[in-house]
Amino acid sequence: METWIRGAFALTALSFGIAAVACGSDTELTGFTGSADGVGGVATGGTGGANAGGGGEAIVPPIECTSEPGDTAAHCQGLDPCPITVDRIVSCDGPVRDLFVLATPNDVLLGGVAEERQLRAWAVTQDDLEAMPGLPSLSYDNPSARVDLQGTAHVLAQTLPAGERGTDYDARLFRRDAGGFASVEVPNRKLRSFRVDPAGELHFWGRSQGGEDQHHWGTPASGYQVEPLVSPHDIANPLPDLAADGTPIAYAAADIASAFRLYVRVDDTNRELGADMGSGYDPFTPFGQATPAPAAGASRYGAVLFREQGLTAAWAGTAGWGEVPIPETNPYDEPCSGACPQDCTLDFRAVHRKNYVPARASSGALWLPHLITNVDARLRYEIDDNPSGCRVDTVSDDSTYELVLSRVLLDGSPAQTMLRVPTITTTSFAAGSSSPALWAHAYADDLAIALFLLSDDGLRLRVLRIDTTLLVPEL
Repeated sequence: METWIRGAFALTALSFGIAAVACGSDTELTGFTGSADGVGGVATGGTGGANAGGGGEAIVPPIECTSEPGDTAAHCQGLDPCPITVDRIVSCDGPVRDLFVLATPNDVLLGGVAEERQLRAWAVTQDDLEAMPGLPSLSYDNPSARVDLQGTAHVLAQTLPAGERGTDYDARLFRRDAGGFASVEVPNRKLRSFRVDPAGELHFWGRSQGGEDQHHWGTPASGYQVEPLVSPHDIANPLPDLAADGTPIAYAAADIASAFRLYVRVDDTNRELGADMGSGYDPFTPFGQATPAPAAGASRYGAVLFREQGLTAAWAGTAGWGEVPIPETNPYDEPCSGACPQDCTLDFRAVHRKNYVPARASSGALWLPHLITNVDARLRYEIDDNPSGCRVDTVSDDSTYELVLSRVLLDGSPAQTMLRVPTITTTSFAAGSSSPALWAHAYADDLAIALFLLSDDGLRLRVLRIDTTLLVPEL
């Protein structure tokens, strides 16, 4: 998932890794690491793996992960058969960042960047967890993952020489096969994101050596073509994507004609998507593609917008656009801020801007898993000699997460709540307000979800696979 926020887009590898960022420095939060530029620790010494394409990288012992069954039966909501077909609690003995999750025909693929910037992946089924071989021992950053029409996983990541960081990276693409992962030829070193279209062609976006934003497409066998990436109204920092039919498009938001709106460049035309975004700081997350592609006539593209009133789903229609609100998605608020000293009790339900993930199904519907935080906390504001003059301490925090799965048919009908998993884990109001805890991806009509669980050390996730054809709307 890529998300646009505050005037620029952030590559999120289908989602963000858990990170708490302060002043651009690396910060660790309950088992995840990250930084403002997405770069974690630095690897040192050693020799490369079989497919490394060079030496100087450390061969790092793999992170150890185990899994145990989740409490599936408690969340089937009386449905038989149960729509939750995979439910595993995954625990690893070290931190992982830049997580991604993919639904494939036979399992859920979970991956991310572990210690020493090593790219790791695991296959999760209802019965077990299996580490995937075949990823060279290199220093990786910013992985993103997609599946093709057959459900085969592809992972793109940036590699840097040991001990270095910055923009002088090489892009590497790996395709999952029977033996693990195999390297695939890519058209350019400076790639940042990719997609696979309904015809099986690979689409990459990145920058030329001269700094020009580019779109590459083709296959390793037939070769790749290249063209400039065109932004709607020439707005800076466009977010590229593919429409449901495989057409290259680009999203960008800007204040034009006294209205801050989302625009899409499609078919050589600039088109509006959704109502006025208001403040200009509201992030949006595009959706369009589904694998396999939806039938002709389905909406070609859309986006979920995070507004002051909560989440809304906007989509392209045959003429113009449509938009519906998602219920129970009020944004975070801190109603007691401002006065110092004081004690403040927080008691409300809210969704943070990083805790929702749109996923398009082959039916054409949009699935929107999101985490509602039931905030139950008490804060103390005390006079302090810091620049703000006030320090905030957490006196108590009994907040919890609730997973809610909404469906939007993209036809103008209201969004429907299809599944609730209440009190899935305790959380932290402070951490929840700044860190993502949800990752998701759809293949056909199956939805894979990974949820962050609090842990004293390392990584702890709950991994779900949901057969959306078995769900019924909440009454």
